[in-house]
Amino acid sequence: MHDYPKFHVSSSKTRSTMAEQHPHNNQGHHGHHDKNGSTDQEVPVAYAESTALYDGVYALPLATTNTPSSMVRLTAEQETNLQAHGFPIGLAQELVATVRSNPIRFWTIDNSGSMWTSDGHVLRGKDKNTQLIPCTRWAEMQATVQCHAELAGLLEATTIFHMLNPTGDPRVPQNFSVAEHGADAIPEDINNATMAMLTCQPQGPTPLTDRLIEIREKIVPIASSLAKKGQKAIVVIATDGLPTDAYGGSPEAARDFVNLLRSLQSYPVWLVIRLCTDDFETRTFYNSLDEELELPLEVLDDHAAEAKEVSRHNGWLNYGLPIHRTRELGYQHRLFDLLDERPLNKDEVKEFLGVLFGKSLFENAPDVHTDWRGFIKGVSRVVKNQQYQWNPKSQKMEPWVDVKKLDKMFGERLSLFARMGSSARRSSRKSMAK
Repeated sequence: MHDYPKFHVSSSKTRSTMAEQHPHNNQGHHGHHDKNGSTDQEVPVAYAESTALYDGVYALPLATTNTPSSMVRLTAEQETNLQAHGFPIGLAQELVATVRSNPIRFWTIDNSGSMWTSDGHVLRGKDKNTQLIPCTRWAEMQATVQCHAELAGLLEATTIFHMLNPTGDPRVPQNFSVAEHGADAIPEDINNATMAMLTCQPQGPTPLTDRLIEIREKIVPIASSLAKKGQKAIVVIATDGLPTDAYGGSPEAARDFVNLLRSLQSYPVWLVIRLCTDDFETRTFYNSLDEELELPLEVLDDHAAEAKEVSRHNGWLNYGLPIHRTRELGYQHRLFDLLDERPLNKDEVKEFLGVLFGKSLFENAPDVHTDWRGFIKGVSRVVKNQQYQWNPKSQKMEPWVDVKKLDKMFGERLSLFARMGSSARRSSRKSMAK
């Protein structure tokens, strides 16, 4: 786990004040009957006060929702905490917005015996002392779940965690949640999640299908309500192995798992598969699901492996950990999907940088086709004002964007930086001649 300061969760007094100002947020879980007599269970929706530094920048509400209270805003607390963890303002806004469009998350945490395998990785240290440390898969899982438990608390994003197997300690629950029972309970929720992950001793098989059946049963009562609002539930499968049944791994167990995933197509669900393994067979199996299923689906490796793929196509981008955490959270954007598939074109680069750093910074940017030099100068100014991020490829702290590589990537006859260098050399020669 990266030793950044932990996400700070405000006191219950502060949160209760917010709830009083926005009574819509106090409704919690409740049901209402539609005209057919069925009951839809509501999903709590995060709402936050405006930010002091950015004049209450709003994330765009869903088209199906037009009441002011439906807008999700970045609070000063959220902004401070997210920026302390390296999230640029644009990405922070997208993070909060995705909680509005995907108000509930279900995590399946693989705590099978194979999680003791030592091919995991965690970031430790701070700033220039940051290092990628080899560890067990379970240590990598602990860092990942700890981060998302804290993010869920900060964003008030209802997140329910299911471990595959009993924890090995009767005092430690197999399932736990954050922000499911109201804002006042969030600090205790995070503490319980932390203790569960620290205390659990991985053991047993990989009964993914059984746990996903439990999750599907929780989605069914809220599916109609989500669909009416144009929202989705996020299902995250964090695993290191192939699905097993009572008889261990088998073609039948794999088939049952795939059929269960297909059944989720009937519901408003976005699926994220977060792999915690370097095993070729396992990675091939899950990556093939992306092609086989017609389900909205994203398969993610760990941060370092994903960064390596991104670097092959878009080497100008430092694939910082905040981008990876945002994708693990269930954020959906076509450009983020393309990062590890092909080079972005000029228009896509501009759009991506707007998402990353804030759309307002690029609204009046020079046209990338008619004034690339002006555009790249603007990008350079924006990047200089951002925090450095640990780069998994170079294994050191670097800017989000290598502007020289970006300038060179699009085949300008003579890049801006080359022109600047040539100009400096000419000036130097003239001075020497004098």
